[in-house]
Amino acid sequence: MPNKHNNGFTRHIIASELKLLKEKDFVEPLSKIWSISGNQIYLTGETPKSILMVSKDLLKKDTIGINLTAPEDKLVPFAITIDTPNLYLHMNNLKAVIHGRFPDQALSRTEIKGSVFTKSVQVSPASLIIRVFDASGKKQVFRKISTVRGEVIKEADIIEGQHDDLGMASDGVLHYDKKAGLLSYVEYFRNRFYLIDTNLSVKLAGKTIDTISFINVKKQVLDEGEGKGKIIPGKARVKVNKESFINGQYLYVVSALRADNESRSDFNRHSVIDRYRLSDGKYKDSFYLDKYKEKPYKSVLASNDTLYVLYNAKMVLYKLQK
Repeated sequence: MPNKHNNGFTRHIIASELKLLKEKDFVEPLSKIWSISGNQIYLTGETPKSILMVSKDLLKKDTIGINLTAPEDKLVPFAITIDTPNLYLHMNNLKAVIHGRFPDQALSRTEIKGSVFTKSVQVSPASLIIRVFDASGKKQVFRKISTVRGEVIKEADIIEGQHDDLGMASDGVLHYDKKAGLLSYVEYFRNRFYLIDTNLSVKLAGKTIDTISFINVKKQVLDEGEGKGKIIPGKARVKVNKESFINGQYLYVVSALRADNESRSDFNRHSVIDRYRLSDGKYKDSFYLDKYKEKPYKSVLASNDTLYVLYNAKMVLYKLQK
């Protein structure tokens, strides 16, 4: 296990506890915070059929229902972006984006040309960014796609050294911040991150503070019956980084690794978030998130000086330090 021994790096912890602002229990089964827009927070459970809309003060809530007729196994994975009043739902396995203004407009559906995509984020009403298999089918590239036509506007091979591993070693989390005008792509299994503009030009390629720079992924085929097979990693991959997002001047990365100057007790009782400067990619500091009933958070996102944290059926708001 990677956290049983030292991992070769240290952290600067700025606060052992964040200031609690508000908290609210929910009866709805929730798993992800997708967007914070206007005065609303938008969340879903395991499928996109129902989007919970909660006011920032956690006092009011409403539900946006989306009529989807596809089989349940085709509904996931998915991604949602809401930039009030515009709603965008990306359906990976259906190769489609569902979009429109809510609540007063019927939603439209656009088929995305090409293969099934693995990551996506909306960057404007006119376009989205996806990570997708290239023409060879052996690695993944980034493409800018027209929301209305579904056509490729631009393609960029941003991550080097994929070595025909189908992009499994460089899998990661893709996020877009409208204020910064930047996408962030943080790899799950290596200490790499990229800051990218909306025209798919890399503005900065950086490294997280841990020392995991290489992962060897061997492929195997999982027999699904009826002559069908799915390619999966030959062995479990150990995460270095988890969620990430941009807020203000910083890239926030939820780390999966304990620093050498952290006690195992502190690390096991908290989730730890590292901050990196957008200006030069350098590490700034870290802070802890408490676990709730000994369980880690399910989703986290920030807006200005507030951190929004979703636990099991519970939302907690904390004040961020500058």
